[in-house]
Amino acid sequence: MLHREDSGEESYYDVLGAKEDASHDEIQAHYKAALLNSHPDKVSTKQEFEQTHKRFLKIQKAWEVLGDAVSKGFYDRDLKAERSELLVVADDVKLEEMNLNRSVDVVELVYPCRCGDNFCITSNELKEMGILLLGEQGLKILEANVAPVSNI
Repeated sequence: MLHREDSGEESYYDVLGAKEDASHDEIQAHYKAALLNSHPDKVSTKQEFEQTHKRFLKIQKAWEVLGDAVSKGFYDRDLKAERSELLVVADDVKLEEMNLNRSVDVVELVYPCRCGDNFCITSNELKEMGILLLGEQGLKILEANVAPVSNI
């Protein structure tokens, strides 16, 4: 269960009041303190019980995930990935800036991506978008009735 920062929901670290770089012992200490402060047996009214019980269950779930090294590793990876999804960065890439890669049947245009991989598009994909290429004499666009290709 991941939470977006802008959604107002808490991460498991927030639930326990721990820092994301906290050690296992520090997370455990925060878990125990949160558990003591939110134990349902400490309240007197039914409304307080319901609120405290929900908080108590959140604390239990946070510890279940963060208290185990393997599940914490997966959670941290997913949390980091989700946060990076919030920062969408795109470059406009012109077809003329892409490198030409010829294979037997298809011409492929390749552009190096910041992630270390490549953004690739084939002549067949371009044809579906209404862009025709002449690959034999280099890159020539015969027809272009679409917006520039973006690399996200």
